[in-house]
Amino acid sequence: MTTPSFSRISQQALAAPFWTDLLYDNLTSSITINWFSSTNASESDTQIYYDIIQSAIKAACPTRQCSSQFAAARVVRVHWQNLVYEIPDLHQSMNISFSAYLINTYEYESAYNEPVLRSYIAYDYSDLSDSLGSIRPFVGYRGKEGMMKVFNDPSYQRNAPFLSHPEKSKRRRNFYTGGRFLTDCEVTFLRQTRYNILHPAENLNDLINNPRFPCPCTLRQAQIDSRFGRLESETAYETSQHVVCYAPMTSNWIRLRWTTKLLRPQTCCYNRVTRDLITSGYLAGSVLSTGQNLFHRNPWQRRIKFYDQCCAPTRQTGAPNWDRCRLYYEIHPASSCTGYRSPSIVSGVGDPHVDTIDSGRYTCHVQG
Repeated sequence: MTTPSFSRISQQALAAPFWTDLLYDNLTSSITINWFSSTNASESDTQIYYDIIQSAIKAACPTRQCSSQFAAARVVRVHWQNLVYEIPDLHQSMNISFSAYLINTYEYESAYNEPVLRSYIAYDYSDLSDSLGSIRPFVGYRGKEGMMKVFNDPSYQRNAPFLSHPEKSKRRRNFYTGGRFLTDCEVTFLRQTRYNILHPAENLNDLINNPRFPCPCTLRQAQIDSRFGRLESETAYETSQHVVCYAPMTSNWIRLRWTTKLLRPQTCCYNRVTRDLITSGYLAGSVLSTGQNLFHRNPWQRRIKFYDQCCAPTRQTGAPNWDRCRLYYEIHPASSCTGYRSPSIVSGVGDPHVDTIDSGRYTCHVQG
């Protein structure tokens, strides 16, 4: 690959971190892909990727100032380990290792007073040998609309200095690939993500701190369980997909260690044909922070605004876009029926002591 041939490739975004004749050895070579999201990362991962992200922003920010205090970040790391380059005429080989990072930062407060998504790519050569000898890789990037950057070309008399810089921290190339304003879905996602970071006990993915009121497992169970009621708020698209939704109409508390916890309500959506609970995809119900909107008189008021921002059908396909819809389900997990028990008819005697079916024990002091 050379610069002229690279420039002739049209209508296709291409990342070329180290294009040359490399072989994959089944015993020693590997290609790994790692995903990082600041919304659910461990502290050690955050520190590793934070340095990469900050370096990219500092080196390739497209404006006078890019915020380093972004609301969230996502990174995909692709690492090529011990690929083999065979040196012509010498019957020798060299192991080649390098990485590429695809970075998205979400800046909620930007210079435009609008939330912005920015995308960067970083090539990291800190694992390369100090001397590449006769290897002349093509290193570059081409955007779909024609933007092109070339950092190293086989026609060069010598490789670009960054490929074998004495300081490994400087063996990196960062560049900006594009940006756009965020959608309402992404803005709400960032706000709720920030809230969860500040208030981790409110994270709905935490089953210990936020136990759920389980959904009935079948449509028939939902219909006969008096604790649940029809939402009757399905859109025309949802109705066309045979979806019908229920939700708990009461608040429910459980005893948890030394305190009591309010069970988080779930919307419970079923397929009318199979009569099963939908537990994945963009038609599933979800765990809610509060069930307040479930009790509104008008069906349209029972809609979940965040869900509609992310999972409304698109004009292009007539169906929701999962890449956007999944943001909602990252904050509000899909509903499940784990732990569901059908209501039972019970009776009891023994005033003033009462044992309940949920292992509670109560004493009633009746006078008169």
